[in-house]
Amino acid sequence: MPKKEYRILGFHGGLNDHSDAKDIRDIDLKSATGVSVHRIGRLVGIGNNTNTAVNSSEFTADIEPGYGLHYFSTDVNNAETKTSEDWLAIYDKANTKVRLYYRDKVNNNASPGFSSEEITFSGNIKANYYYADGMLRIGDAGHNERSKWFGYIDNDLFWTNQYGTINLHDINKWSNGDQRLLPVSNLIGEDYFNLVDLSSANPDATTIGDGTQIKLILGYWTTEGGEWSGNYSFGCTFIYEGDQESALSVIYDDALNEIETTANFYEEQVMFQVFIPMGTSSTIATDASHRLGDDRIIGLNWYFKQQGEDEDWIFLMHTDLKEGGKHHWKAYNATAETSYGYWDGEVVNDGLKDSVTEGVDILLNSSTPETHIAFWDNSNGTNNTPIGWKDTGTGASTSGLSYSNVYLEVNLNNNNINGFNNRYGFLRVWGGAISPLYVNSALDSSANIDEIALKTGQDGTPGTDWDTYFVPMVLPGPGTDREFRVEVLDENFAVIADSEIKTMTIADSGKEAPPDYEQEVEI
Repeated sequence: MPKKEYRILGFHGGLNDHSDAKDIRDIDLKSATGVSVHRIGRLVGIGNNTNTAVNSSEFTADIEPGYGLHYFSTDVNNAETKTSEDWLAIYDKANTKVRLYYRDKVNNNASPGFSSEEITFSGNIKANYYYADGMLRIGDAGHNERSKWFGYIDNDLFWTNQYGTINLHDINKWSNGDQRLLPVSNLIGEDYFNLVDLSSANPDATTIGDGTQIKLILGYWTTEGGEWSGNYSFGCTFIYEGDQESALSVIYDDALNEIETTANFYEEQVMFQVFIPMGTSSTIATDASHRLGDDRIIGLNWYFKQQGEDEDWIFLMHTDLKEGGKHHWKAYNATAETSYGYWDGEVVNDGLKDSVTEGVDILLNSSTPETHIAFWDNSNGTNNTPIGWKDTGTGASTSGLSYSNVYLEVNLNNNNINGFNNRYGFLRVWGGAISPLYVNSALDSSANIDEIALKTGQDGTPGTDWDTYFVPMVLPGPGTDREFRVEVLDENFAVIADSEIKTMTIADSGKEAPPDYEQEVEI
């Protein structure tokens, strides 16, 4: 009898080694060693699926079937060059650690080997792997050990300028650690997570430390005229790679760890500044450990709540470690620079700017303190004839004419030049027909338009010479003792100098009040 041809078309039914032979389908396998059946019609060799050893010239490990090996690819190779690489993660049961074997693709597999990076566990695990977003996660299917991560960190932190050319710390390396997103209190500790009042000075060297102890400091200072009223607590979360947020940690009192540190305000504007101590050098060594304890941290979220109200925390601000905000980061010397950034002299003696060294002045120069406000017809500090804005009187008895166009002379001098390089602010002018009037540039004494420099005297001798600006404005309506005031604001609109209130009588000029302009839309 001729033989009959029997065609086997597939093996994708998988391994069936528990059924009777007569019950096995044509696509099932009774036994198979070292093959994969994931492709229809093909048997693909994969090696032995029983206990065996992985050997190289430098490594031998027992591999448990179903656990211990994982293949993945990255965009960075073992030499930390941005070129693709293939890896094999191998769990070494004898030493309870995962080692990483790389292919050396860039050299056509000429020199494969094991990375110096190793992920160590405290006890034996059933290694279970997951790779996503450039990170290899290693879990324990036995649920006895915490999960770990391995990946390439490519972060350039603490930029000091807006051009992206100078920063304080580069972390560009392979790294690993616990998968948990630890909060501030775990990585830093409650004793080194502080709230500091910056009303009179920045943190000193004792508060900052020498960088050997990881610390995080939230500083604040206040000015009048805000909406903060009450007793407030503050907290922070870490932002990890992938915009993952940790649990919130509260700032506690150094001496009474169970009591929240609070700040009390009454109708004040509050400004905040973050300090991250880095040591006494001007930069941090490349690939040194992250100054907050985990190489994955890329930002901070700050929160607050008012005591006595509900327990919901309110978002305050975000600190971006990769950029740092509008004014970026600064390497701060806590021994020598505690006064940096503080305006020296909030209020000048009226009309005596030639005999004092700092402040803001809007009165005419005179040996008599009581003299009239420095309004002018022209932008260079001279009057037309006749005087266009003036009604009657001299000195303190001078009165102006309502709704006249004038230039207000504002004189500024910050006797403290430290910490104000390349910083510009605003003038807030009260009392005009439009009030307040915000000004970020004005005509100077040379009839040039200049920004409002917070480091004054830059055209002469900083710290001793006054800057003079002429601000165009319109006088208000008629009235007795109309109030005028000029405040100097920093970049965050915090008041750093104040002329205080000066008064002048405004007579009726017969002019009508300027109209209130409203946007009109034609349909």
